[in-house]
Amino acid sequence: MKGVQNVDLSWSDSQPGTYDIYRDDTLLAAAVGGTTYTDDLGVKGGGGYTYRVCRAGTTTCSNTTEVTF
Repeated sequence: MKGVQNVDLSWSDSQPGTYDIYRDDTLLAAAVGGTTYTDDLGVKGGGGYTYRVCRAGTTTCSNTTEVTF
């Protein structure tokens, strides 16, 4: 849908596994075995979000990334 927000995330890891995806410090989803995730927000207009990816069940996380529309 034209104008609807979505965010494509990708990361690299030498030991692929399961990852927890966080948006604005809230668990959004789990990515199993992959290193990409698309967050289809389904909203139009401006806005800002923060994302980070963590190894599932740990505090080993990426740096926070900010996305602004």
